[in-house]
Amino acid sequence: MELKKTRKSFLYIGSCFSVIIIVLFIMFTLMNEKQRYGLSNSVSISPNDDRIVFSYFQKDIASIYSAKVDGTNVKRLTFPNEESHMNPIYSPDGSKILFLLYPKKHFSYICLMDADGTNIRPIKNIKQNEIIEGIFSPDGQTIYFIMGNRIFEDRMVDLDIYSIGVDGTNFTRLSNIDSFQMSDLSITSDGKRLLFYSFHQDKEQFYFLNLDSKRIQAFNPEGNFDEQIFSNPKISPDNKWLAFSAVPGNWKRGNFEYELFVMDFQNRKSRQLTHLKSSVEEPSFFHTEQKILFIHDQNWTKSPAKYEIMEINLNGSGLRKIELDLSEF
Repeated sequence: MELKKTRKSFLYIGSCFSVIIIVLFIMFTLMNEKQRYGLSNSVSISPNDDRIVFSYFQKDIASIYSAKVDGTNVKRLTFPNEESHMNPIYSPDGSKILFLLYPKKHFSYICLMDADGTNIRPIKNIKQNEIIEGIFSPDGQTIYFIMGNRIFEDRMVDLDIYSIGVDGTNFTRLSNIDSFQMSDLSITSDGKRLLFYSFHQDKEQFYFLNLDSKRIQAFNPEGNFDEQIFSNPKISPDNKWLAFSAVPGNWKRGNFEYELFVMDFQNRKSRQLTHLKSSVEEPSFFHTEQKILFIHDQNWTKSPAKYEIMEINLNGSGLRKIELDLSEF
């Protein structure tokens, strides 16, 4: 009798142990599924069109990598422990990279490093609010960035444009919009005007900010697209073209489909370059070739996002994916 009880006890303990193992395995699997892996949604091209720089996630932590524009010769540039390094962008002379450092429990801040990943240093003298993105001035001496001033429902709002010198001096507020949503800074080659996207007063628009007068003027391209749904404006290095994402005019109601458009600044007429029926983001012009790099979400409308880098000629031909060789990472 005692032997039977002992056997039953062992069987009960064994069953409980098996249940615990299964529960732990499921928890571990679910935890890993929630962790972020893969390419982030930004890319920058070096001034000589030789290399690109981008962020890549491993277990929820984003590091910065560079590669040849054809996707080969990938090099890891940063090695964060708990924070993420995001939104890298080359300086006008290609010697430095600006990026945002996202700590786990604090606001993001701007950092600079040399193009080979060395000499990382933060830009100081900026109050601790969430910074959305940053770009260089054409001479590389000033950083323009978007920063929020209030948290609303777990996101930063009351967004405006600021500037600071690369040496951390001359912190200046340039706009007083207090926008609910603002992004996609781009600058003319003469350094006189900033272009950006803003959702303000229940309306999506592109705006130019005159850096001398501080005057802000709405600017909307013309073309066959839904005039209320566009984003990601980017000015070409020669100031002749504007690339942006928009929902085509022949879009059928349902999930939004963001395609790549390009506009001629001379006549403001736009034409559609892609027909991917998904989401195109973050266009970036080559400096010496008539081509554009952009981010494409292959898993659009689903979670998680699955980004890839693609390129296309300005005339709409030559669409292709940039295959990144990340096998050793």
